[in-house]
Amino acid sequence: MQSRIIRVIVVPVVMALVAACRDKAELAPRTCSVSVQPASLVLTVGQVSALGATVLCDRGPTPGVRWTTTTPGVVSVDSLTGLVVGVAPGAALVTAIVAGAPDAHADVAVGVSPTQCTSLLSVQITPGSAVLTVGDTVQVTAVARLGCDSTSAVTWVVADTTIATVDASGHLVGRRAGTTQATAIVQANPQLRATIPVTVGPRLTVSPTSLALAALDTARLRWTIELPADAPAAQRRVTFLSLDPCAVTVDSTGLVTAIQWGASTGVIVAAAAFPTVAKRVDVQVPVTNFPPGQSFSVQSITAGSPPTDADLRAVRGTITVRATVRRQLVPNGGGHAELWLAGVLDTTVTFPPFTPGERNAALLFTVDTDRRDAAGTRVFPNGDQSLEIRFFTDAVPLVPGCPAPLGGPLGKVQQALTLANP
Repeated sequence: MQSRIIRVIVVPVVMALVAACRDKAELAPRTCSVSVQPASLVLTVGQVSALGATVLCDRGPTPGVRWTTTTPGVVSVDSLTGLVVGVAPGAALVTAIVAGAPDAHADVAVGVSPTQCTSLLSVQITPGSAVLTVGDTVQVTAVARLGCDSTSAVTWVVADTTIATVDASGHLVGRRAGTTQATAIVQANPQLRATIPVTVGPRLTVSPTSLALAALDTARLRWTIELPADAPAAQRRVTFLSLDPCAVTVDSTGLVTAIQWGASTGVIVAAAAFPTVAKRVDVQVPVTNFPPGQSFSVQSITAGSPPTDADLRAVRGTITVRATVRRQLVPNGGGHAELWLAGVLDTTVTFPPFTPGERNAALLFTVDTDRRDAAGTRVFPNGDQSLEIRFFTDAVPLVPGCPAPLGGPLGKVQQALTLANP
């Protein structure tokens, strides 16, 4: 009886002690530790880098961390991602704190350097080569891209300063004809550099700088090349190129010949030894240089009998009209002319191609002012009438392989003529 009472009392006591121990273990805080990667970090101003954290706990799920910095003006950090940015030269401690366990934290020292990184990624010079003439200036630009997304200024030097010089901003100036090199030296690391070729051509002067010519007119170009007195003769040669040889031609001596009315083109004059040294001469061949009233003229009107008086008052009969056509407006040298009296076409005269050196063509018309139609009525009534000569050109190419110059009507001239019965 006594032993049964003891067992009854002991069992509840043991069970109470076990439950108390279990509750105490569940209430005890868990233990965590954290480490940061990398252990230290050096940035430059503006450089961005990411920190990482590893958390270990004795039980339960792995918590996250919160990031802080001691000096935000030197190093800033994103509290959730651990992304750090170098703000200004100096140093700061960046700390990773375990969520829910403020005693579990780790620090990393982050330094910010005032100097840029010096590991070269690329040096790009624009343009890739420099071509200029004596006295001219060309801008060259260099961009040196270094490690950690940074750039560096450069210092410019020229190998032969008698040929070209360069200032700190990359302005190249041609001094004399020749070739040399321009080099951009990275200031953050003078061992890093890039070089481009530089070609300086002589100064070329061409006159005139523009021409206005009538068809078949010519003009000769003049030029000078500034070179040392001992420069080879070959360096003083120039070449000529017409931009539209069907409209304007140019020979090896610089003689320019206009072909096509209305043309607007040019001639290129280039130094043979320095093809990049060239000048353009604009050439215009305006039709308006020779309006019809200046290009054609009625030289005389002669009545058969009796003769006309000074004001061209003609009696009925046969009259002779002489006219002149200038070659400039008929560069192909062939065409025809029509004589109209009182609005009626009476006579057509053709003129052949011009002979070399011939500048004008004389045209002769014979008109019967008393001509009658089939019904016996005068074709040309009495009174003041208009005598008109209309000129036309027949298009024929002057340059092999080129289209013909402008063909068709050239213009017309008019004279007042009074017809009266004898």
